[in-house]
Amino acid sequence: MNGKLTVVGTGMTAISQLTREAEHCLFTADKVYYLVTDAHTETFLKQLNASAECLKRHYEPGTGKPRLWAYQDMVEAILAPVRKGLSVCAAFYGHPGVFVYPSHEAVVQARREGHEAKMLPGISAEDMLFADLGFDPALPGLQTYEATGFVLLKPAIDARIPLILWQIGVVGLLTPEPTPSRKNLEALTDTLLQTYPSDHDAVVYQASAYENVAPVIHVFPLCELARQDINALSTLYIPPAMRADPDPYRAELLGVRLTDLSLSRRQGSGRIPGQAYGLTHPEKPGWVTGSPSPHGSAPA
Repeated sequence: MNGKLTVVGTGMTAISQLTREAEHCLFTADKVYYLVTDAHTETFLKQLNASAECLKRHYEPGTGKPRLWAYQDMVEAILAPVRKGLSVCAAFYGHPGVFVYPSHEAVVQARREGHEAKMLPGISAEDMLFADLGFDPALPGLQTYEATGFVLLKPAIDARIPLILWQIGVVGLLTPEPTPSRKNLEALTDTLLQTYPSDHDAVVYQASAYENVAPVIHVFPLCELARQDINALSTLYIPPAMRADPDPYRAELLGVRLTDLSLSRRQGSGRIPGQAYGLTHPEKPGWVTGSPSPHGSAPA
């Protein structure tokens, strides 16, 4: 008897970003599994479906269990009722396909075994970042990497293009840890300083989990990255260090005039993000969004 698996995202802001389609899947499922970051969403999921079960226990913190092993255990937990012919809905915070290994693996294995499986999109931290930091990734593009992979692979970086590094709070950590490794953050900093000036502005960003709470947007000199107040949900945004100008020869090949290109007239991604919004961290008054130099002091 074939089962059914639907993987959904709960968004970044508690409850309010859950789509109607995802909510319907959660409500009608025979079994629900979830991995979220706030108590309000957890309570809502349990009220929506009494079968809802948290996957966090598979991390087994303090045992040295690698995260990949925990992810595999989550996959097996999700697939067990599917293999019994049940309809299962697995909910992950943010977008279920963005930096979520168990979601992809569960869908792939379910399909391989002959079960119906699909993934529904959700609002990711990247979607929130575009809105909160106030820049358009089309101007003039975007580079994005997971932090550990960035350090290990050391990809070629274009200093004219905005850079986003995800999961900087767990860079180099293969097991669940309560605090980031400052040594690993220094390794990340060293990698970045091979491309950017030490005093280049960088931004630690964290999407808000609640509608009435501002996001974390802290601007600081890149060389001070290892001193910042960072957690597992922190993201690093680095605006361009150089202007991106269209190539006149390539423009001629395309038959376009530089004066007609928005790229040549609007350098939206070059500014310090958030300046237009004047946001501040609700619990750290010194963390002023987009504050001009001199930089504010690093958090204690």
